[in-house]
Amino acid sequence: MPAIGIAAAEVVFTTNLSGYQELTDPSYRGQIVVMTATMIGNCGSNSEDSESERLQVSGVIARELPGSFASWRATGGLDNYLTDSQIPILYDVDTRRLTRHLRSAGVVRGVIGPGQTPSRDARVALDRCPAMFGLDLASTVTTATPYRWGDPAARHHVVAIDCAIKRNILRLFEERSRRVTVVQSRTTAGEMLAYRPDGVLLSNGPGDPTQ
Repeated sequence: MPAIGIAAAEVVFTTNLSGYQELTDPSYRGQIVVMTATMIGNCGSNSEDSESERLQVSGVIARELPGSFASWRATGGLDNYLTDSQIPILYDVDTRRLTRHLRSAGVVRGVIGPGQTPSRDARVALDRCPAMFGLDLASTVTTATPYRWGDPAARHHVVAIDCAIKRNILRLFEERSRRVTVVQSRTTAGEMLAYRPDGVLLSNGPGDPTQ
């Protein structure tokens, strides 16, 4: 796999076995994701299940990355899916041991880069990587302008505050005959009530949860 460059970010883990489109979840913005399952990539990737318009992770760490994939829905491999977006992937790593460390150490920052030892550029990138404490990432992933989802004639109307909303949440509302207006993360209560909603949804998002 060609070298892509250096990625420095908060390191988190996920227990997902497949569903690599979850890496397009805006909640992963600014994070290096450790995949705890042993083999990653054997299901391939597709263009139908994305949670946003692009990959959101800063990097991926895996134990084993197979050279082929098998799924009737797949349109490509995970390795190409990542490299096409210039997202580095580090594999041949004992990810379960790394996960145990993350669970005991708490929030840590990490860096992925080419070579067998950390380069000066990698160390500089890690030093410059901001701590998650006090970091507001929701404002960087929220929609630029409000938009609507679902049948405009649906009886029930929900306003969703986009702190990093996944498209599947919107699809589920649509399946249940709800129309959704998605608004920016800093929309005021008065602005939301002006839409006369039947309910309000506050999505989860990246960054410091206190922000």
